[in-house]
Amino acid sequence: MNAGLTAGDMGLEGNGSDILFRWQQAHVGTYTLRIQLVDINGDISVPIGDPLEWTINVVLTN
Repeated sequence: MNAGLTAGDMGLEGNGSDILFRWQQAHVGTYTLRIQLVDINGDISVPIGDPLEWTINVVLTN
């Protein structure tokens, strides 16, 4: 999923900020969350640095 959020949308100008992602109704399985900074000031989006990536394992609990 491409969230399409910008730094301005999330108030990240200046010193930055923590971003809280809430995930509801996740099904058992393995998911990957990847965040990539991009420069959208030109005609095309240009990646900035390497993406950060996390693997999330959702397990059944009783």
